[in-house]
Amino acid sequence: MPLYPEPETNIPIDNFLEIYKRNLRINSAIVDGAIMIKMPQEIYEKPKITSWAYRLWPPPLATKKQKNRGSGYNSSIDFSLVDNVEAVYLVKVEEALKFKKGLEILLHSNFKNK
Repeated sequence: MPLYPEPETNIPIDNFLEIYKRNLRINSAIVDGAIMIKMPQEIYEKPKITSWAYRLWPPPLATKKQKNRGSGYNSSIDFSLVDNVEAVYLVKVEEALKFKKGLEILLHSNFKNK
């Protein structure tokens, strides 16, 4: 189902945080789903946001999950293993994670013991 009002799409990611905040003011529902980013096909191109707030279900994969931290966390790991997926970022208030080929990389944490 398309978002209404529709956030900006096909825009280069120059400053993701600024773009995210601006589009959050347009439609607060963008926090509830995946953001699709098209990677450059040519050297002179930049990555572009193509859509907001997708609900995604990865294909069945034989991945071993060491932690049970919810469906968003587990599907991020699974999607990072899909062909042609560069990386998956899981951004929450308390932490930001990057998943690449099934590996978790902590980018930011508000937890004191991490």
